[in-house]
Amino acid sequence: MTLNFPGPFEVRLFYTVPTSFGTLQHQQRLNCQVVGDPAPGTAMSSISMTRPVGANLDADVAIDAWVNLIKAIFSSIAGATTIDYAELWKYDAGTFDANFISAYDIAVAGTSGSQEEVSGQCILVFRTSEGGIMKVVFMESVVAAGVPDTLPLANTNLDAIADSLIAGEQPWIGRDEGAPIALIAMYPGQSEAVFKRHFRP
Repeated sequence: MTLNFPGPFEVRLFYTVPTSFGTLQHQQRLNCQVVGDPAPGTAMSSISMTRPVGANLDADVAIDAWVNLIKAIFSSIAGATTIDYAELWKYDAGTFDANFISAYDIAVAGTSGSQEEVSGQCILVFRTSEGGIMKVVFMESVVAAGVPDTLPLANTNLDAIADSLIAGEQPWIGRDEGAPIALIAMYPGQSEAVFKRHFRP
């Protein structure tokens, strides 16, 4: 099997989920491509991200649009989940070594009226235009563990996220640098690693 490396650039999105069993900060990693070779310290507003469809977007605009889309699957209940900030990293080609480029404050709360799923893990798996797969992972969202689902997804907010990715509205790509073009399935379950952090300190 071909080994695909992260990058060429990667957004690391940090979000904090308070639960009755403790508060954890999670990190969502999203591969992307940007125009040119921005120097470390360049503002997100001065970095342009490419999309499969449509015009390029400034990185801050692209991140804000993504956050506006995904906040609906994070809880707003007492001590709401907060999407805190994002970082942009550039990978050395063919390696797992990354160099910091930029950071961006967000501080947006979840908007769902449902309770977060403690230790929950929801994975959207896409087929890419290069034939590989792309995974988008959400930790401790409001999506309950259950059976896999396919389009149209029963959860309308997840359905909107998947549709937006397939439509090429977002700049996120797979590790094979292909754009997501079809949803294989949504897998709602539990993260053993997060469970251990909560209950096996």
